[in-house]
Amino acid sequence: MARIVSNPLDAVRQFSDVCQEIDSIGKVCVALPDLDPDAVLSQNFFSQEQLGSGVEVEIYSGDGKGLAVRNRLPDFADMKLFPIERLSDAYDQDPHVPIVLMDASTLHQRNVGLGRTDIVPHVVLDTHVSKEEVRAQRFAVVSDQHVATGSIITEYAKALFGDGHEVWADPEMRKNVAALRFGIHTDTGEGNYPTKRDRRADLFLEERQDGEYFEHLKNSLFFQKVKVIDRIANGRGASRKGLFFAELDPDDFRESRDYLGAVADRRLNHYRPTSVLIVGVLEEGNGPQVCVSLRLNRWNKFFDEFRPEGFLHVLEQHGGGFGSQINGEVWGGTVRNPPHPYEVIHQLKTAYFQYADAFDRHVRTLEAR
Repeated sequence: MARIVSNPLDAVRQFSDVCQEIDSIGKVCVALPDLDPDAVLSQNFFSQEQLGSGVEVEIYSGDGKGLAVRNRLPDFADMKLFPIERLSDAYDQDPHVPIVLMDASTLHQRNVGLGRTDIVPHVVLDTHVSKEEVRAQRFAVVSDQHVATGSIITEYAKALFGDGHEVWADPEMRKNVAALRFGIHTDTGEGNYPTKRDRRADLFLEERQDGEYFEHLKNSLFFQKVKVIDRIANGRGASRKGLFFAELDPDDFRESRDYLGAVADRRLNHYRPTSVLIVGVLEEGNGPQVCVSLRLNRWNKFFDEFRPEGFLHVLEQHGGGFGSQINGEVWGGTVRNPPHPYEVIHQLKTAYFQYADAFDRHVRTLEAR
Protein backbone atom coordinates (compact mmCIF):
# COMPACT_ATOMS: atom_id res chain seq x y z
CA MET A 1 0.00 0.00 0.00
CA ALA A 2 1.40 3.40 -0.93
CA ARG A 3 2.01 6.15 1.54
CA ILE A 4 0.17 9.47 1.20
CA VAL A 5 2.15 12.70 1.43
CA SER A 6 -0.33 15.17 2.83
CA ASN A 7 1.26 18.56 2.16
CA PRO A 8 3.61 20.32 -0.29
CA LEU A 9 6.43 20.69 2.22
CA ASP A 10 6.59 16.97 2.95
CA ALA A 11 6.25 16.17 -0.75
CA VAL A 12 9.23 18.30 -1.72
CA ARG A 13 11.31 16.99 1.17
CA GLN A 14 10.60 13.39 0.24
CA PHE A 15 11.28 13.93 -3.44
CA SER A 16 14.57 15.59 -2.53
CA ASP A 17 15.48 12.37 -0.75
CA VAL A 18 14.38 10.36 -3.78
CA CYS A 19 16.49 12.53 -6.09
CA GLN A 20 19.55 12.00 -3.89
CA GLU A 21 18.98 8.26 -4.03
CA ILE A 22 18.61 8.35 -7.82
CA ASP A 23 21.78 10.43 -8.02
CA SER A 24 23.69 7.71 -6.19
CA ILE A 25 22.43 5.08 -8.67
CA GLY A 26 23.19 7.24 -11.70
CA LYS A 27 20.10 6.51 -13.80
CA VAL A 28 16.30 6.88 -13.73
CA CYS A 29 13.42 5.98 -16.05
CA VAL A 30 10.60 8.55 -16.02
CA ALA A 31 7.28 7.34 -17.45
CA LEU A 32 4.95 10.05 -18.79
CA PRO A 33 1.87 8.11 -19.96
CA ASP A 34 -0.59 10.96 -20.53
CA LEU A 35 1.57 14.10 -20.63
CA ASP A 36 -0.84 15.87 -18.29
CA PRO A 37 -0.09 18.40 -15.52
CA ASP A 38 1.68 15.67 -13.58
CA ALA A 39 4.25 15.62 -16.37
CA VAL A 40 4.79 19.37 -16.01
CA LEU A 41 5.37 18.82 -12.32
CA SER A 42 7.82 16.00 -13.00
CA GLN A 43 9.96 18.26 -15.15
CA ASN A 44 10.80 20.28 -12.08
CA PHE A 45 11.36 17.42 -9.66
CA PHE A 46 13.52 15.37 -12.00
CA SER A 47 15.49 18.02 -13.87
CA GLN A 48 19.23 17.79 -14.31
CA GLU A 49 19.67 20.58 -11.73
CA GLN A 50 17.75 18.57 -9.16
CA LEU A 51 19.33 15.21 -9.95
CA GLY A 52 22.87 16.19 -10.77
CA SER A 53 24.63 16.29 -14.13
CA GLY A 54 25.90 12.73 -13.90
CA VAL A 55 22.47 11.08 -13.84
CA GLU A 56 21.24 9.42 -17.03
CA VAL A 57 17.53 10.21 -17.50
CA GLU A 58 15.37 8.19 -19.89
CA ILE A 59 11.89 9.51 -20.71
CA TYR A 60 9.21 6.97 -21.69
CA SER A 61 6.45 8.95 -23.33
CA GLY A 62 2.85 8.14 -24.25
CA ASP A 63 3.45 10.55 -27.12
CA GLY A 64 5.22 8.07 -29.39
CA LYS A 65 7.71 10.39 -31.13
CA GLY A 66 8.20 12.61 -28.11
CA LEU A 67 7.12 15.77 -29.94
CA ALA A 68 4.76 16.85 -27.18
CA VAL A 69 7.47 16.25 -24.60
CA ARG A 70 9.89 18.47 -26.50
CA ASN A 71 7.27 21.20 -27.02
CA ARG A 72 5.79 21.24 -23.53
CA LEU A 73 8.63 20.06 -21.31
CA PRO A 74 11.78 21.84 -22.49
CA ASP A 75 13.87 20.56 -19.57
CA PHE A 76 13.36 17.03 -20.93
CA ALA A 77 13.92 17.92 -24.58
CA ASP A 78 17.57 16.85 -24.71
CA MET A 79 17.09 13.61 -22.79
CA LYS A 80 16.66 10.15 -24.28
CA LEU A 81 13.04 9.66 -25.41
CA PHE A 82 11.36 6.28 -25.91
CA PRO A 83 7.79 5.07 -26.53
CA ILE A 84 6.16 4.10 -23.27
CA GLU A 85 5.63 0.54 -24.51
CA ARG A 86 9.38 0.00 -24.11
CA LEU A 87 9.33 0.61 -20.36
CA SER A 88 8.96 -3.11 -19.68
CA ASP A 89 12.06 -3.78 -21.79
CA ALA A 90 14.03 -1.25 -19.76
CA TYR A 91 12.94 -2.97 -16.55
CA ASP A 92 13.87 -6.41 -17.89
CA GLN A 93 17.34 -5.17 -18.82
CA ASP A 94 17.95 -3.74 -15.35
CA PRO A 95 15.31 -4.30 -12.62
CA HIS A 96 17.30 -2.13 -10.20
CA VAL A 97 16.95 1.12 -12.15
CA PRO A 98 14.42 3.41 -10.42
CA ILE A 99 11.16 3.91 -12.33
CA VAL A 100 9.26 7.14 -11.73
CA LEU A 101 5.63 6.96 -12.87
CA MET A 102 3.77 10.19 -13.48
CA ASP A 103 -0.01 9.67 -13.20
CA ALA A 104 -1.16 6.95 -10.84
CA SER A 105 -4.21 6.05 -12.93
CA THR A 106 -1.92 4.32 -15.43
CA LEU A 107 -0.51 1.84 -12.93
CA HIS A 108 -2.59 -0.97 -14.37
CA GLN A 109 -2.37 -0.13 -18.08
CA ARG A 110 -0.85 -2.94 -20.07
CA ASN A 111 0.87 -0.75 -22.66
CA VAL A 112 2.85 0.89 -19.85
CA GLY A 113 3.96 -2.51 -18.67
CA LEU A 114 2.83 -1.84 -15.12
CA GLY A 115 0.07 -4.41 -15.36
CA ARG A 116 2.93 -6.74 -14.44
CA THR A 117 2.95 -7.05 -10.68
CA ASP A 118 6.71 -7.59 -10.66
CA ILE A 119 7.32 -4.03 -11.84
CA VAL A 120 7.13 -1.77 -8.79
CA PRO A 121 7.65 1.95 -9.48
CA HIS A 122 10.16 3.60 -7.21
CA VAL A 123 7.95 6.69 -7.09
CA VAL A 124 4.38 7.40 -8.19
CA LEU A 125 3.70 11.10 -8.59
CA ASP A 126 0.17 12.38 -9.17
CA THR A 127 -1.67 15.61 -8.43
CA HIS A 128 -4.97 13.79 -7.88
CA VAL A 129 -4.69 10.90 -5.47
CA SER A 130 -7.03 10.74 -2.49
CA LYS A 131 -6.82 8.63 0.65
CA GLU A 132 -10.01 6.93 -0.45
CA GLU A 133 -8.31 5.73 -3.63
CA VAL A 134 -5.41 4.34 -1.63
CA ARG A 135 -7.78 2.56 0.74
CA ALA A 136 -9.45 1.06 -2.33
CA GLN A 137 -6.02 -0.35 -3.27
CA ARG A 138 -5.50 1.95 -6.23
CA PHE A 139 -1.82 1.50 -5.35
CA ALA A 140 -1.81 -2.24 -4.84
CA VAL A 141 1.43 -2.64 -6.84
CA VAL A 142 3.26 0.04 -4.86
CA SER A 143 4.82 -1.15 -1.63
CA ASP A 144 4.57 0.82 1.59
CA GLN A 145 8.27 1.58 1.27
CA HIS A 146 7.65 3.85 -1.69
CA VAL A 147 6.24 7.34 -2.06
CA ALA A 148 3.12 8.76 -3.67
CA THR A 149 2.00 12.36 -3.34
CA GLY A 150 -1.38 13.17 -1.90
CA SER A 151 -3.96 14.94 -4.00
CA ILE A 152 -3.44 18.65 -4.44
CA ILE A 153 -7.20 19.09 -4.48
CA THR A 154 -8.13 16.89 -1.50
CA GLU A 155 -4.92 16.51 0.50
CA TYR A 156 -2.80 19.63 0.02
CA ALA A 157 -5.63 21.70 1.48
CA LYS A 158 -4.60 20.18 4.81
CA ALA A 159 -1.18 21.79 4.45
CA LEU A 160 -2.21 25.15 5.90
CA PHE A 161 0.01 24.84 8.94
CA GLY A 162 2.19 27.90 8.40
CA ASP A 163 5.50 26.59 9.76
CA GLY A 164 8.80 25.90 8.04
CA HIS A 165 9.12 29.38 6.51
CA GLU A 166 12.90 29.16 6.30
CA VAL A 167 12.55 26.14 4.01
CA TRP A 168 10.35 28.04 1.57
CA ALA A 169 13.09 30.61 1.01
CA ASP A 170 15.01 28.09 -1.09
CA PRO A 171 14.68 29.03 -4.82
CA GLU A 172 14.33 25.43 -6.01
CA MET A 173 11.68 24.79 -3.38
CA ARG A 174 9.70 27.78 -4.65
CA LYS A 175 9.91 26.45 -8.20
CA ASN A 176 8.53 23.13 -7.04
CA VAL A 177 5.63 24.90 -5.34
CA ALA A 178 4.90 26.86 -8.53
CA ALA A 179 4.73 23.60 -10.47
CA LEU A 180 2.35 22.12 -7.90
CA ARG A 181 0.12 25.20 -8.07
CA PHE A 182 0.14 25.04 -11.87
CA GLY A 183 -1.37 21.58 -11.56
CA ILE A 184 -4.29 23.04 -9.63
CA HIS A 185 -4.91 25.77 -12.19
CA THR A 186 -4.72 23.43 -15.16
CA ASP A 187 -7.21 20.99 -13.69
CA THR A 188 -9.65 23.50 -12.22
CA GLY A 189 -9.68 26.08 -15.01
CA GLU A 190 -7.59 28.89 -13.51
CA GLY A 191 -9.02 29.11 -10.06
CA ASN A 192 -12.55 27.69 -10.26
CA TYR A 193 -12.14 25.73 -7.05
CA PRO A 194 -14.50 22.85 -6.25
CA THR A 195 -14.31 23.64 -2.50
CA LYS A 196 -13.19 26.44 -0.17
CA ARG A 197 -10.36 24.21 1.01
CA ASP A 198 -8.98 24.20 -2.54
CA ARG A 199 -8.99 27.98 -2.54
CA ARG A 200 -7.09 28.07 0.77
CA ALA A 201 -4.60 25.51 -0.51
CA ASP A 202 -4.03 27.58 -3.64
CA LEU A 203 -3.37 30.71 -1.56
CA PHE A 204 -1.00 28.72 0.64
CA LEU A 205 1.03 27.69 -2.41
CA GLU A 206 0.81 31.13 -4.02
CA GLU A 207 2.53 32.74 -1.02
CA ARG A 208 5.43 30.28 -1.29
CA GLN A 209 5.89 29.91 -5.04
CA ASP A 210 8.32 31.34 -7.56
CA GLY A 211 5.89 33.72 -9.27
CA GLU A 212 7.95 34.13 -12.44
CA TYR A 213 8.22 30.37 -12.90
CA PHE A 214 4.46 30.02 -12.39
CA GLU A 215 3.84 32.57 -15.17
CA HIS A 216 6.32 30.70 -17.38
CA LEU A 217 4.29 27.50 -16.91
CA LYS A 218 1.02 29.31 -17.60
CA ASN A 219 2.45 30.61 -20.87
CA SER A 220 3.50 27.11 -21.92
CA LEU A 221 2.21 25.60 -25.14
CA PHE A 222 0.33 22.97 -23.16
CA PHE A 223 -1.70 25.45 -21.13
CA GLN A 224 -2.49 27.64 -24.12
CA LYS A 225 -3.64 24.63 -26.17
CA VAL A 226 -5.93 23.48 -23.38
CA LYS A 227 -7.63 26.87 -23.39
CA VAL A 228 -8.00 26.88 -27.19
CA ILE A 229 -9.47 23.37 -27.28
CA ASP A 230 -11.75 24.32 -24.38
CA ARG A 231 -13.14 27.16 -26.48
CA ILE A 232 -13.64 24.80 -29.44
CA ALA A 233 -15.50 22.34 -27.22
CA ASN A 234 -17.65 25.20 -25.93
CA GLY A 235 -18.69 26.10 -29.47
CA ARG A 236 -19.52 22.53 -30.46
CA GLY A 237 -20.93 21.19 -27.23
CA ALA A 238 -24.43 20.39 -26.05
CA SER A 239 -25.80 20.00 -22.53
CA ARG A 240 -28.78 18.16 -21.18
CA LYS A 241 -29.83 17.42 -17.60
CA GLY A 242 -26.32 18.06 -16.30
CA LEU A 243 -24.50 16.00 -18.96
CA PHE A 244 -22.16 17.72 -21.44
CA PHE A 245 -21.29 16.32 -24.88
CA ALA A 246 -18.78 17.70 -27.41
CA GLU A 247 -17.70 16.38 -30.81
CA LEU A 248 -14.46 17.70 -32.27
CA ASP A 249 -13.72 17.62 -35.98
CA PRO A 250 -10.71 15.53 -37.13
CA ASP A 251 -8.22 18.42 -37.30
CA ASP A 252 -9.12 19.75 -33.88
CA PHE A 253 -9.20 16.27 -32.42
CA ARG A 254 -5.77 15.44 -33.81
CA GLU A 255 -4.42 18.57 -32.12
CA SER A 256 -6.20 17.95 -28.84
CA ARG A 257 -6.09 14.22 -28.18
CA ASP A 258 -3.29 14.60 -25.60
CA TYR A 259 -5.28 17.32 -23.85
CA LEU A 260 -8.80 15.88 -23.64
CA GLY A 261 -8.49 14.91 -20.00
CA ALA A 262 -7.41 18.41 -18.99
CA VAL A 263 -10.21 19.97 -21.08
CA ALA A 264 -12.80 17.69 -19.47
CA ASP A 265 -11.47 18.46 -15.99
CA ARG A 266 -11.67 22.20 -16.60
CA ARG A 267 -15.28 21.91 -17.72
CA LEU A 268 -16.18 19.71 -14.75
CA ASN A 269 -14.68 22.11 -12.25
CA HIS A 270 -15.94 25.30 -13.91
CA TYR A 271 -19.51 24.36 -14.84
CA ARG A 272 -20.02 21.40 -12.46
CA PRO A 273 -21.95 19.08 -14.81
CA THR A 274 -22.57 15.48 -13.77
CA SER A 275 -20.30 14.26 -16.57
CA VAL A 276 -18.43 15.33 -19.69
CA LEU A 277 -18.19 13.21 -22.85
CA ILE A 278 -15.80 14.30 -25.61
CA VAL A 279 -15.61 12.32 -28.85
CA GLY A 280 -13.82 12.66 -32.17
CA VAL A 281 -12.66 10.80 -35.25
CA LEU A 282 -8.92 10.35 -35.61
CA GLU A 283 -8.00 9.70 -39.25
CA GLU A 284 -4.56 8.13 -39.55
CA GLY A 285 -2.79 5.62 -41.76
CA ASN A 286 -4.42 2.59 -40.16
CA GLY A 287 -7.94 3.85 -40.83
CA PRO A 288 -10.37 5.95 -38.80
CA GLN A 289 -10.72 5.60 -35.06
CA VAL A 290 -13.58 6.88 -32.92
CA CYS A 291 -11.99 8.03 -29.67
CA VAL A 292 -14.04 8.62 -26.53
CA SER A 293 -13.14 10.40 -23.27
CA LEU A 294 -15.62 10.47 -20.37
CA ARG A 295 -15.11 12.22 -17.04
CA LEU A 296 -17.53 12.01 -14.12
CA ASN A 297 -17.95 14.70 -11.49
CA ARG A 298 -16.47 13.28 -8.31
CA TRP A 299 -18.01 16.18 -6.36
CA ASN A 300 -21.56 15.19 -7.32
CA LYS A 301 -23.26 13.54 -4.34
CA PHE A 302 -24.83 10.98 -6.70
CA PHE A 303 -21.50 10.12 -8.33
CA ASP A 304 -21.73 6.47 -7.23
CA GLU A 305 -25.15 6.16 -8.90
CA PHE A 306 -23.87 7.02 -12.38
CA ARG A 307 -23.90 3.95 -14.64
CA PRO A 308 -22.84 4.59 -18.25
CA GLU A 309 -24.00 1.22 -19.61
CA GLY A 310 -25.94 2.73 -22.53
CA PHE A 311 -23.04 4.07 -24.53
CA LEU A 312 -20.79 1.27 -23.30
CA HIS A 313 -23.19 -1.01 -25.15
CA VAL A 314 -22.86 1.12 -28.29
CA LEU A 315 -19.07 0.78 -28.15
CA GLU A 316 -19.29 -2.97 -27.62
CA GLN A 317 -21.62 -3.33 -30.61
CA HIS A 318 -18.94 -1.77 -32.80
CA GLY A 319 -16.09 -3.78 -31.31
CA GLY A 320 -14.72 -0.94 -29.22
CA GLY A 321 -12.92 -1.33 -25.94
CA PHE A 322 -13.71 0.90 -22.99
CA GLY A 323 -12.09 0.96 -19.58
CA SER A 324 -12.35 2.91 -16.35
CA GLN A 325 -9.68 4.38 -14.13
CA ILE A 326 -9.67 6.07 -10.72
CA ASN A 327 -12.60 4.11 -9.30
CA GLY A 328 -14.89 4.85 -12.22
CA GLU A 329 -14.23 8.58 -12.38
CA VAL A 330 -12.42 8.50 -15.73
CA TRP A 331 -13.40 6.41 -18.75
CA GLY A 332 -11.78 6.09 -22.15
CA GLY A 333 -12.23 3.96 -25.22
CA THR A 334 -11.63 3.52 -28.94
CA VAL A 335 -13.50 1.98 -31.87
CA ARG A 336 -10.99 1.09 -34.58
CA ASN A 337 -11.79 1.12 -38.29
CA PRO A 338 -15.59 1.41 -38.12
CA PRO A 339 -17.16 1.52 -41.61
CA HIS A 340 -19.27 4.54 -40.60
CA PRO A 341 -17.46 6.42 -37.81
CA TYR A 342 -19.89 9.33 -37.62
CA GLU A 343 -22.81 6.95 -37.26
CA VAL A 344 -21.02 5.53 -34.21
CA ILE A 345 -20.71 9.05 -32.78
CA HIS A 346 -24.40 9.74 -33.46
CA GLN A 347 -25.36 6.55 -31.62
CA LEU A 348 -23.07 7.45 -28.71
CA LYS A 349 -24.62 10.90 -28.40
CA THR A 350 -28.15 9.49 -28.56
CA ALA A 351 -27.40 6.88 -25.89
CA TYR A 352 -25.66 9.47 -23.71
CA PHE A 353 -28.59 11.88 -23.67
CA GLN A 354 -31.11 9.09 -23.25
CA TYR A 355 -29.17 8.19 -20.16
CA ALA A 356 -29.30 11.84 -19.05
CA ASP A 357 -33.09 11.58 -18.84
CA ALA A 358 -32.95 8.25 -16.99
CA PHE A 359 -30.28 9.49 -14.58
CA ASP A 360 -32.28 12.66 -13.89
CA ARG A 361 -35.35 10.59 -12.99
CA HIS A 362 -33.22 8.34 -10.80
CA VAL A 363 -31.73 11.30 -8.93
CA ARG A 364 -35.16 12.84 -8.37
CA THR A 365 -36.34 9.55 -6.87
CA LEU A 366 -33.34 9.45 -4.53
CA GLU A 367 -33.84 13.07 -3.46
CA ALA A 368 -37.51 12.41 -2.71
CA ARG A 369 -36.68 9.68 -0.21
